[in-house]
Amino acid sequence: MKDAIHVSKENYLKAILEADAEGHQVIPAMLAHWLEVSAPAVTMALKRLKRDGYVEVDADGASVAELAALPLVRPETAASWLTEADDRTVLRGVLAAHHLGDPGLLDRVEACRDHARPAIAEAASRSADALRRAMESRTPEEGAARQAQARTRAMASLAVLEEQLEPLLRGLGRDADGRIAAGLRPVPDDYGLAFLPQYAEAACKAYEPIWEKEPRVRPVPSNAVVRCHVAPAGMLGHDNELSFHFPGGYRHVAQLLDPHRVWARWTYLRPGASAGQSYDGLVWLDDHWAWFPKPFRALRALVVDDHPPS
Repeated sequence: MKDAIHVSKENYLKAILEADAEGHQVIPAMLAHWLEVSAPAVTMALKRLKRDGYVEVDADGASVAELAALPLVRPETAASWLTEADDRTVLRGVLAAHHLGDPGLLDRVEACRDHARPAIAEAASRSADALRRAMESRTPEEGAARQAQARTRAMASLAVLEEQLEPLLRGLGRDADGRIAAGLRPVPDDYGLAFLPQYAEAACKAYEPIWEKEPRVRPVPSNAVVRCHVAPAGMLGHDNELSFHFPGGYRHVAQLLDPHRVWARWTYLRPGASAGQSYDGLVWLDDHWAWFPKPFRALRALVVDDHPPS
């Protein structure tokens, strides 16, 4: 049986989404069986998810609270989910399309009506119908308001992640013996999570020599200010308010990254200073952070572009 701490929040929510879509009553015993953890561990996890607003739990079991279970994504990311081979990812794309209400996703949702899995086909049918109704009834003002609301929630989620990351970044700044940095060394499976599958092996080969040199953060003063910025990889390939904080080289390597993963860039500054020591490459991989420093340099040879990364 798996240690409950290694079953990520996202995996619980995926299981709840899938069970709900298939018409199952979502109870701890069923989730325990699916996720190979103990029933008490599931009960505790559901309490935390309810506390954080991710699920609603009543006498009939658990259900997803609106779309809190899904990362708040751009329509482009939802569109990519709808064409994935993994059934759970397709289901997430169908549900995300329903929530986003973007007419541009209708054709891809329609294509899922004939999916081999009945649960996905039924969810696609409901989502497609909802998208059509939304298209018929929504005024331009309502559409703009909905997009603004989704953006506000997405930015709030990223702000929470930045806040949760700060203790780790402060620890790295005091990591005299390099133990904290060493704990962020990617394991082989991490490459398949952070990068698109076709680039995972090459990325591993590129980073192994880098990690043999034991990269670490230079010590910073105890009163240093930490500024952190995070962004989904899918937003790092073009100029926007999130990618603005990342080195320009990310625009070129974003095509190699899993668009759903959140990357971080951070800076240590002395109080009152406007510039300091900057680092990047931390990636959230479901239940842990892994560090891929400066991917725009490490993966330079993989980039097919007229302009090499800076």
